[in-house]
Amino acid sequence: MMTVRTLGRLCVAGGLIGAAGGLVTAFVPPAVAADRFSYPYPPGWFLGAQTVFLVSHVLMAAGVLGVLRAGVAGPDRFAARGGVVSLAGLATLSACEAAAMFLLNASMSSAAVGWLNAGYGLAALLTGAGPVLLGIAVARTHAWRGWRRWIVLACGVELLAAMPAIAGPFLAGRLALTVWAALYTALGIALSRPAVTVSARTVPTLVYQELP
Repeated sequence: MMTVRTLGRLCVAGGLIGAAGGLVTAFVPPAVAADRFSYPYPPGWFLGAQTVFLVSHVLMAAGVLGVLRAGVAGPDRFAARGGVVSLAGLATLSACEAAAMFLLNASMSSAAVGWLNAGYGLAALLTGAGPVLLGIAVARTHAWRGWRRWIVLACGVELLAAMPAIAGPFLAGRLALTVWAALYTALGIALSRPAVTVSARTVPTLVYQELP
């Protein structure tokens, strides 16, 4: 079974991969017209980019598992619900990334792209709402101090707030997703440090996360 620190490191990797992929996608010179679903990549590069984002989302899910395993969310009812919704959102997002690989030659106006974009919208809603619930639980326990107390909540709030940008101009959407991935990098870092865990009666006690 993976330790909390290992899950944190996987989350850091996922966040860094996602942020790097977002920046490249935002600023790479377009190779196809803006009405192509693979924009700004040609079909072959688009497959590579989708693979990168798929791997990123899977690794970011390790951060959610790390938060639950570390005990920093306590027994709060928001913790379990937030964890389930967060993981469901990242799973849905990963499924959308995989489905997008079959539409590399599609037009943005095609019906298939329309359905896929609806799936992306649902994934964003779940992936934003889940960390909000989980983040509320973390904030209530005071198991993490300083910026770490709010990092899970920030992962959800940023994505929900960024949804208009994601649905809007291409550059703004890519940059918003880059910031979101960077927040998961910070979450992974938070999981690598000693924390206060919470007992079944929500009484904080100072302990250290298990070492690999």
